[in-house]
Amino acid sequence: MVKMIHFIPVGPATCQVHVAGIPRFGADEVVLFVNPQSTSASAVEKHLKKEVSYRTIYLSDGYLDPLRKANDEAGACMVNGTCIAVNVSTNSGLMCLAIEDAIRTQLYYFHRRNFRGAYCSAFRYMVFPSKKPTFAVAPFWNIFDETHNDIFQILADTENLARSKEPIGLNRLWESYSLLRPEEASYESFRKTFRGFKQWMKNNPCFVEQVHKSPRYKIIL
Repeated sequence: MVKMIHFIPVGPATCQVHVAGIPRFGADEVVLFVNPQSTSASAVEKHLKKEVSYRTIYLSDGYLDPLRKANDEAGACMVNGTCIAVNVSTNSGLMCLAIEDAIRTQLYYFHRRNFRGAYCSAFRYMVFPSKKPTFAVAPFWNIFDETHNDIFQILADTENLARSKEPIGLNRLWESYSLLRPEEASYESFRKTFRGFKQWMKNNPCFVEQVHKSPRYKIIL
């Protein structure tokens, strides 16, 4: 079962922008990151008390303290089956950047420690407020691996790179990858790398995995 945890840096945006992602993506838990001088936090906390379990982490101004505390929180939250959703819509400035950097760092270390079968993922979402809010999403993936970067681009742009708007199978993905890097290693090596890519993406709402006789994949942004 997926455990969905929202990291919400509190900024000057409306309460709706802060909390809209909770019903959209579901939430088992919320972590609020708050500067003690914030004037928005009380309204957000009041709303959350009626909706979901949450805790508040108080931060100093700047980048370093948010980075340290977000690293601690992300490291503690990342277990097998967890997906972390980061709300980047709240206009929280450096605090949001620090949280994104902490998530990316802790995901990297999680997958280094658990390279055989453990799944953990994270994504960012932007809320466009209205009577019925809309959302844009972007996953975190292993940007330090060139093959992961290529797989991400192929699956996010199947219409152009694979000539199909539909999810694609592993063979088609390999063919598209081979066009980008014809000098690279074998198909079996690629399959192994793709398993690692899926460990970064499993349970992520950006990642589509359709189970047929042969599974098919796509990334939705």
